[in-house]
Amino acid sequence: MHRQEDEQFLLAYAKSKGQSGIRVSEFPRYGLSGARLYRAFFTQEGGVPFVIKIHKWKEIEKEAKNAEKVLGRFADQGPIGEPFPVGKIGVLAYQQVTARDGNTLELTQLVRKSTPPMTRIRKCLEELFGKTCLPAHKGARTKEKVLVQKAYIGCGTNSKAAPRIEVGLGANVEKRRIAFPGVDTPLPNPLIVMNGGFDVLPEAKIGPVHGDLHASNVVMDHKNSPHLIDFRWSASERHVLIDYVLMENSLRFMLFPRHLPDSDQLRFDLLLLDEDGASRASKIKCRSKETTLRFQKLAAMVAIIRKYAANYFCRGFDDYLAAQFLVLFSLLAYDTYNFHTSLRALALIAERLEKNSYLAETIQ
Repeated sequence: MHRQEDEQFLLAYAKSKGQSGIRVSEFPRYGLSGARLYRAFFTQEGGVPFVIKIHKWKEIEKEAKNAEKVLGRFADQGPIGEPFPVGKIGVLAYQQVTARDGNTLELTQLVRKSTPPMTRIRKCLEELFGKTCLPAHKGARTKEKVLVQKAYIGCGTNSKAAPRIEVGLGANVEKRRIAFPGVDTPLPNPLIVMNGGFDVLPEAKIGPVHGDLHASNVVMDHKNSPHLIDFRWSASERHVLIDYVLMENSLRFMLFPRHLPDSDQLRFDLLLLDEDGASRASKIKCRSKETTLRFQKLAAMVAIIRKYAANYFCRGFDDYLAAQFLVLFSLLAYDTYNFHTSLRALALIAERLEKNSYLAETIQ
């Protein structure tokens, strides 16, 4: 729909860089913002590929400014070009790397395959959190009484998710506890938990974050090493656990197949309420071999994420669950997330935090 118009924008961008031409192919992207992405080669750059983003100028300008805030904080962060306006449209280029076949490979594409080599995914995630994000996160400092609305921009009752959750709850919207299929006892209403005073975190590690670290923003090179794109939500002062829980949430509730038995999904989600739950979930047995393998693969990915996230706990695993609740709540603004599974997971997390008396400390 936009291809012909975008080619004109890209050509104007190439000329602004002193390039005589540009070769473009579409970038297979599962984005949520409405931006268009292309993989491009400038004719005089020696074959170095770029991922080029075209969006509203206002959004491109914000992304460039936010990327500047964390410039040099993330390892292997490729050069980012100057934002280029074309009327009300903007263009931004990320110098990139390619996969073994010369194409740009997202972590999302690998995760979506039914039987990808787990060694490739494991290597990517280990490097992502053990190397790429490490320089940014390791300097995070501990702060007490952290305001949620400052550490989690766009989360909470003012997020776009709240109206969708209200509609999804229907007649249960004002009930303090809700019955969910398969769960023995009613669980806390996530909307009331949020409205009831999820205002502060008792303690949190504050530092630079990518801010939108889902699998589509991780590009793999020919060695299966990760590289980051899309710094629209990056910031120098946020709760660093955001990057970990957002990756886990995207894998569990956006990319994970929805056709699998809900009873198996519930067993899996209950196990992941515990710090060692990923290890136990990796041994889960389901009726079909395919379902078993999918849950075991997901458990292995979650285990890697949580291993590195543990370095940034202040009061233990409840810190992670609280961060997961806040981020997952906001992600329900997007219909790409499995609404009913996510809503139940929010309620299960709220029940655990309530049981551990964590929620009592979040009221300002």
